[in-house]
Amino acid sequence: MIHKRRYFAWAGDADTSPARTALRSAMRTIASAMSPQFRDIGQIMYALTRRMLKTQDACGETGLPWMARPKPPQEQQKIDHERIQAWLLLAYYDILRNSGIQALVTARRAFRLLQLSGLYNMDAHRSHISTSPAETSWNAQLCLSNNEADEPILQQT
Repeated sequence: MIHKRRYFAWAGDADTSPARTALRSAMRTIASAMSPQFRDIGQIMYALTRRMLKTQDACGETGLPWMARPKPPQEQQKIDHERIQAWLLLAYYDILRNSGIQALVTARRAFRLLQLSGLYNMDAHRSHISTSPAETSWNAQLCLSNNEADEPILQQT
């Protein structure tokens, strides 16, 4: 998801874009979730990163990502890939440390930004294996049931 060499090319810069700053903060948030000695500051870093990303979502022409409509490719405003990656990392943090429902809400924001960015059009000419909606929802349910073992969600299907 994050190319190591490209990340290190701009990671040391003091003057980076807000999206890159949020991505750096999201990476540190995930690192704190994985480290036993820094687990205490994870929620603080999570809140800070989430606030950064919400500020970026509220600014600009894209506005709130779930309210914007997809535009033709020539009219689309550029959405930074780093911003999408940061939202995905926060969704992963939600899976690790918060509720599965919160993880789905966070991932939904990332997927909506991904849709608005038009990245899906890059591979539109290629035919690829499609997954059925039932398989996709089963994967989401499996992810949630692994996170919340006391509430088996797989019984609903």
